[in-house]
Amino acid sequence: MSHWLCFLLYALLPMISLAQHDEGLKGTFGIKNPQKEYVKYCQECKNTLQKMPPEIKYGVQGFDGYIYFIINDREWYHRLFKKKFDGIAIDIIRKQQYPCGKKNLLADSWAYKGELLKPMYLSDMNKNMYQYSDGSIAIRYAKIPENVDTSATEYNLLIIKNKYLCHYSTFYDVRGQKWQLLDMDMIPDSVDQSVSMQSTILLNKEWIFDVPFEKNKYEYNPQDVKPIHDSLRLNDFYIKKITIKAFSSIEGPTEKNIMLQQKRAESIVKALQMSQVETINAHIYASENWVEFLSDIEGSKYAYLKNLTKDAIKEKLENKEISAELEPILKKHRKAILHIQLEKKVSHLHSDSAVLRMQLENAIAEKNILKAHELQQIIFSKIRTAKWPCQTLSGIEIPKKAEYKSLLHSKALFLYTQADTSLVSLLKEFSELLKLSPKDPRIRYNFCILRLKHWAINESAEDPKQLLNDILELNKSSINKNLINRLLINYYIIYGERMYQQKKYEEKDKAVKFIYSNYASLQLTYADVLHIAEYFVAYAKYSWAENLLAMYANKIDVTEDLLFYYLNLTIIKPKLTSTAAYRSIMLNAININQVRFCNLFKPFAKGGISFQLLENDYLKNTYCENCLE
Repeated sequence: MSHWLCFLLYALLPMISLAQHDEGLKGTFGIKNPQKEYVKYCQECKNTLQKMPPEIKYGVQGFDGYIYFIINDREWYHRLFKKKFDGIAIDIIRKQQYPCGKKNLLADSWAYKGELLKPMYLSDMNKNMYQYSDGSIAIRYAKIPENVDTSATEYNLLIIKNKYLCHYSTFYDVRGQKWQLLDMDMIPDSVDQSVSMQSTILLNKEWIFDVPFEKNKYEYNPQDVKPIHDSLRLNDFYIKKITIKAFSSIEGPTEKNIMLQQKRAESIVKALQMSQVETINAHIYASENWVEFLSDIEGSKYAYLKNLTKDAIKEKLENKEISAELEPILKKHRKAILHIQLEKKVSHLHSDSAVLRMQLENAIAEKNILKAHELQQIIFSKIRTAKWPCQTLSGIEIPKKAEYKSLLHSKALFLYTQADTSLVSLLKEFSELLKLSPKDPRIRYNFCILRLKHWAINESAEDPKQLLNDILELNKSSINKNLINRLLINYYIIYGERMYQQKKYEEKDKAVKFIYSNYASLQLTYADVLHIAEYFVAYAKYSWAENLLAMYANKIDVTEDLLFYYLNLTIIKPKLTSTAAYRSIMLNAININQVRFCNLFKPFAKGGISFQLLENDYLKNTYCENCLE
């Protein structure tokens, strides 16, 4: 049963107005309108819902031909429904009630919007109840009517107290993640840093460049991208992977703009490829730059354009005078943002694994540590690029003595990057390293990373107090404080969930609050921001997640997943969606992935947020403008 509940997060959207209008008891199956006496009849229900912990979820779902009411806590079910005429009713809403170009077809009722089904009261609810060992409850409410297309239908919930309608819920889906840890970079040994800094160890190492485009130009040659070559010191590194987000200014046909940007991006890759032998793994995304356009015309005489549709704005820009006046703005929007991941070049030309193995073994025997490191890194590089099998390392013995500590550390770090290396074996490797060099801050830091990951999957693997103390002790070392703060954030992600599992809710709340109070001290990537937001949502801290994501959602190079998570979280808020800034964010989402944007308006539980978002006129216009074939 619990697998249903993970899809049900409820939104307490504004209730249907309990106005004086009443079509009579027949139309509502005897459900009464509290009208001005809402406090008298419904205050108890309101108080119960307000006191309900965020971990308690309830919802409605169609399954196996029936409609079910689901709640994940038996105790709160009994708190909510106590008396004979306490119960529920279901309002069936169909997507066809929201036609484009026409007025929404909603029921003229104070109580429901679509098709109201007969209410079910406490005794029948208890008779139709399924209870599960995890404490969750499912009430089989009614058969799904034969005239219902379940692929285009949603079910809203009426909560009834003593026959009075006291609460109306529309549901939407925003999923959280409690266990997603922030990326933690292993720190290489000091000898590794001097001999050959490995980007595969510093997992998030990448360079970002902005490349402007000249109007109507798309051919690039190596001279055009020479600053990139110089900055990256390509005599030491080669480009392993490049992601290019190419942006055109918005004037002109969209298809032509996208094609031009695609050619520009491909030309940049071609120019960079000419400077290296290794093949560049390229990913290209092209779109129009609506985000910066709508931002840059703010406060200008063309600010009125922000209120027009995309097609209307493009039509205005066909005017040569307007286009010429806006050209100083538009030219800034023609550019590419390059995210470049690097790999260290290996200078050794020998390709015979047996020869290199022998040379490495000789260097170890002669205690020539620097030479051994160089050879070790060459072998690592060959294995990473799949030129040699991982077994190449087998049988190469490194004495477990302090003088060989750096070689042992490098080997352990390399094994950490290999998917088939077990966490338990790595912990053993680092435990032995600590015996050789107990004060080495790099080894202590890396060991803490492994211990955190082990604790996340095995509660008994660590003494939480000892692990926390060991992380805090790193503050006395030379380790970068940003890296230590990442360890602490991840520690409290795990600790908070452990406390929640033990029903120590105050301790859990302290852990969540620690993360909220300290994440700003980190140098956050887009992936970090998304993980933290998902964590806040998992504990129903929706405003915390929203405020964090809002700082990044309007950036031109925002990642698709972060942008759409922000939309999922906020698109139900009419005051927010009506703003020009939010419109810019939605247009960016449409540019990045139009299909994914349109899917937001699919039915709840069918991959969408809710098609009832179309009750918002602005959202409906945006949907109808961009999502109809």
